[in-house]
Amino acid sequence: MKTSIIATGASLKDYDLTQIKGHKIAINYAYKYVDYDMLVALDDPKRFGFLQPNLYTTQHWVKKYGQGTGFQKSSFKGIDREVGFVGACNGSLFAAINLALNMGFKTLDIYGADMALTNCYSHFYSTEPCTSHQANTYKRVFRRHRSHKELFMSQLLEDETINWINPQEEQFFNGVAWS
Repeated sequence: MKTSIIATGASLKDYDLTQIKGHKIAINYAYKYVDYDMLVALDDPKRFGFLQPNLYTTQHWVKKYGQGTGFQKSSFKGIDREVGFVGACNGSLFAAINLALNMGFKTLDIYGADMALTNCYSHFYSTEPCTSHQANTYKRVFRRHRSHKELFMSQLLEDETINWINPQEEQFFNGVAWS
């Protein structure tokens, strides 16, 4: 079984999301731009507008708002193989990967998980480039996400595959490469 996970990276700017066929998991605001089967969002779903159909979020938010399918974050780092749990790695992307694998999907195509700024933009729907302050925050987040990506890749089972579509290898901001 295969699913596509659609994140919000700037590499998807001008990408025709209708080309993505089959089962789709939207991450955060990607739900506004793609017909999805699941929406995975960890932030307060009421505050950020994620109280949408087929929302998967933490049990805390489900209890608070009475909507969505809840999962529990475990203390395990990486992919938690227990159904209903996701590993302690932060971020909606990694929760979606964990949930997809626990639901039996064996091939995951991941779009827009840039883990980098693209021409100073952090999201494909952004209309303004990020500020220097935002860029410094993203720098820390992206470094953590790249380490989580490596951890998840190392924990895949033999019959599981993650295809990173359009990954960004380096981060640039104001002409300076981040390592």
